[in-house]
This record gives sequence, structure tokens and C-alpha cells, in this order.
Amino acid sequence: MERKKVLVLSVSGIGNTIMQSPLINTLARQTNLVVDVLFKDRTVSAVFENDRQIRNRYLLPPNLAGALPLIQTLRKNRYDYTVCGFPSNRIEFNLFPFLVGARRRVTHAYAVGGWRTMCWLSNVTVKADPHLHDVEQNLRLLPVFDLEIPAHPRITFAVDTAGSNYARRFVAKLDSRPILGIHPGSGPLKEKRWPLPRFKALIERLKTEYNIILFGVPAETVNFTSIQGIFICNSNLNNTAALISECHRFISADTGLMHIAAVFGVKQIVLWGPTLYSRTRPWSDQTRVVGQTDVDCLQYPFGDFKSRFNCPRAEKYMQAISVDEVIAALES
Repeated sequence: MERKKVLVLSVSGIGNTIMQSPLINTLARQTNLVVDVLFKDRTVSAVFENDRQIRNRYLLPPNLAGALPLIQTLRKNRYDYTVCGFPSNRIEFNLFPFLVGARRRVTHAYAVGGWRTMCWLSNVTVKADPHLHDVEQNLRLLPVFDLEIPAHPRITFAVDTAGSNYARRFVAKLDSRPILGIHPGSGPLKEKRWPLPRFKALIERLKTEYNIILFGVPAETVNFTSIQGIFICNSNLNNTAALISECHRFISADTGLMHIAAVFGVKQIVLWGPTLYSRTRPWSDQTRVVGQTDVDCLQYPFGDFKSRFNCPRAEKYMQAISVDEVIAALES
């Protein structure tokens, strides 16, 4: 039997890619399918870097000049299907699969966007449901392939041996206190970020009780380097994920590292504000949330076709969270 060729477009951030992992893994396990994945960049591709079920991994070029050679390469693969990971209410999610020449172009259908996203270029659509978690949205594409939706889907991150060794060496430097991981960043959306002075105050109050490791890129951790008695991890995503798996507790806002902690079942305190908790919450039962969970300032992809906050002063929801609230949640 000839195997069908599938290209999955997973071109969002770390968190979105992890929430797409049950879909990608299910497709890649099928003996009648050959699965390639297009990732946003090399950092995000680390989520699947050590996954042997995927045939080819491609990276989205940063500009149009690089996209044209990639499209030519992908056209030669003669895909039977392209599959767009959720969310996908943008013009590129409809135009790119069409240019690649896939016969069946699978994506979600949205109430807004229309001609501005060229949605008619996608010829197999599943209606997006605003009441579902992103993991569930992705899995609703499986029936297109006559596949059942898993009863208990698991998100994944494939850590390699080098990452495990890095985490082991790092933890060996620590004493017997429990390990508290903290990610003080929020990616490109600053409205999701808890104020810097409160992170500093939180660390000062907890550093005698915990081995504290700060995670993130240097721009997110540079303001904490003067605090004595804490550790900082600015390593690559594979090493970062391995070290997060060693933490006893993890504190962050709605970020990709939050989803990595959920992969490994780490107990989390999640600081929540202007995004809808029911949609992108950690896919885990080891979570305690602090903040407001019913606000939807980021209306993409259901109410908008651009990633932008639609509420005035969307940052006020994170600013309303106190240090005492976070410590109380941690102690409980």
C-alpha cells in the first residue's frame, strides 16, 4: 500500500508547538502515512528534534527570498495533505499549502477573516470551536484521516541524552532544598508579563527555602543577575526542558516554558491575566492558577485574524496579582 505524504505546518511558538504534539505524534505513528513538519525556527523545532517518527523537518525562512526555494523543495515532495496546526486564521496558512501544491489542504474554519485570509484556498476544513482547549482543537483534525481522537492525549517534548546530562550536572551543584523554577518572561506579548519588581520581591522571600533557578533568554533574566543565592539557566531549549523536568515547583505566566513544565508533570503556579485560561492553560492536573481566568483580550483566532490585544490596558490583569497571593498558592 502506498503511503500518503503529509506536511504539518507547526509555525507558531513553543507553547503552540507543544499543544500540537498529540496531533503530530498521532499522524506520525500511522503506518500508512509519511509525515514531514515545517517549524517556525530552529528553537521551536527542538520540541521534536529527537523524535524519530518524523521523516523530514523544515524551518520557515525569515523572509520571502528564502521562502521561494523552500516552496520549490516542498512541491517536489508531492504532498497528499498539508495540515495546519491550531491556531491558523492567517493568510499564510491558506496560501502556503496552496503554493506547495498539496492536493488536500486541511485547516480550521473561522467565523472571521474570510477573503482577507484567503480561506477558500483550503479545501478541507473543520469548524473551530471557541469552547475547546488548543490541544482538543488540533485533535479534531484527525477524523479527516479516518483516525479516532485519543481518549487521553499526551503532550510531549523529546529530550535527548545531552539534555538529560546537562540537567544532572546542574542539579548536582544544588543542596538538599527543593528546586523552584521561575520563568519571569512572557515572550513577545509584554501584556502577559508579571511586573519585574514583584518577581524580585518573590525571589527574595523564597530563596532561603528553595534552590531557585531562573529560566529564559538573557533578556529575560539579566535583571536578576545581582540577586545572590540563585541560579540562572540561559541554555538551549533541549537543556532547558531537561532542567525544568527536575524542578519540584515551577512559577510562570502563560508561556512556552509553562507548557514544558506541564509535559513533565511539574507542579505549577501559573500567573494568569489577559488570555483565556480555558484555551491555553497547562495540559496538566498539577496546576494552581493565580489571577483572572475568564478574560479574553487576545481575540485571535476567533474574533480577530491578527495576534493583538483588544482590551484597553490589558497589562492591568497581571499587575493586579500580588506577591502574597503567589506565595499563598505555593504554600497550599
